[in-house]
Amino acid sequence: MGTYNIHAGHCPHGQGAGGAVGYLKESIEDRAVKNLLIANLKSQGNTVYDCTDDTNCTVRQNLQRIVAKCNAHSVEKDVSIHLNAGGGTGVEVWIVNPAMESAAAKICAEVAKSIGIRNRGVKYSNNLYVLNHTKAPALLIECCFVDNQTDYNQWNVQKCADAITNALTGHKMSGTTATWVKDNIGWWYRYTDGSYPKAQWVELDTWYYFNAKGYALADEWLYYKNKWYYLKKDCRMAVGWQQIDGYWYYLGSDGVMLDGWQQIKGKWYYLDQEGEERPHGAMVTGEMKDGNHTYYLQDNGAMAKGWIKRKGSWYYYNEDNNCQPIGSMMRNHWQGGYYLKDDGRMASGEVLEIGGEKCEFDADGKVKK
Repeated sequence: MGTYNIHAGHCPHGQGAGGAVGYLKESIEDRAVKNLLIANLKSQGNTVYDCTDDTNCTVRQNLQRIVAKCNAHSVEKDVSIHLNAGGGTGVEVWIVNPAMESAAAKICAEVAKSIGIRNRGVKYSNNLYVLNHTKAPALLIECCFVDNQTDYNQWNVQKCADAITNALTGHKMSGTTATWVKDNIGWWYRYTDGSYPKAQWVELDTWYYFNAKGYALADEWLYYKNKWYYLKKDCRMAVGWQQIDGYWYYLGSDGVMLDGWQQIKGKWYYLDQEGEERPHGAMVTGEMKDGNHTYYLQDNGAMAKGWIKRKGSWYYYNEDNNCQPIGSMMRNHWQGGYYLKDDGRMASGEVLEIGGEKCEFDADGKVKK
């Protein structure tokens, strides 16, 4: 088993001597690689020390603190994780000690092959602080270029960490079983051959959608082939009732968001089709008009039927389909001895002329003889 000092270069992102920034942020990505690399090495039984400096400081202070941490341990190799910048593309490894050339070459080859970027090879320098001041021979790995679109499109933290592990130890990290992998960007799914799904639906325990970079969508809407889907926080495709940003939506068993009138478990609901007063697909509550008819959707969204008291007045919403649609408000209509006026309210405590005859209604809505 080996012994290693591992550290990510620079201060944390947004603090002090932070790393390069482009499509990727060096101080975020190098720490993600560092964490996975340490986990990989420890899982193989190696002794590993994390020598990263996470303080807010100057460039010189950062380098001095990293070296001090490294030199506090007796190890075989010091490994410094970085991401490059300057418009190039690919992976390269810097050394000062010729004894590290073979290890550096293996790292370049493994990372380039695994991620699918250019192998820029081994480079020597006498001007890099870490290489010149650590007791153990050091390797400074520039994993890719933060400002290169190709490198960004191919970038995968787990693959990079696995490739470095393979090169350092000779023990392959690619497992024999497919598994979920999480990095600082999100979740992705690794097949047994190390490949991963991109820009497609995949059915595992349920359905998931992976974007063009291979990450599972989470807590967001997806518009796919003219239909809307929602991927929950756990990345699973949503089905059934879902409350999203304060609104209720209903997604069918196939994940498709429904709209318009929908009968769900014996009750009718209206899911917005216009997207004007509320988002498209959001459940409607309260009074609404559809064509020439008025309906009332209760607080739980279910369409009201029968007698309903609202704002101190009684209304009747059709319970059958004989004279007008189910659930539509009855107007200018006798219902079981009670009369619904033009605005739908039940007549009470008043005198009305109906069909040429005067009718007097008591406070309960009954016609006085």
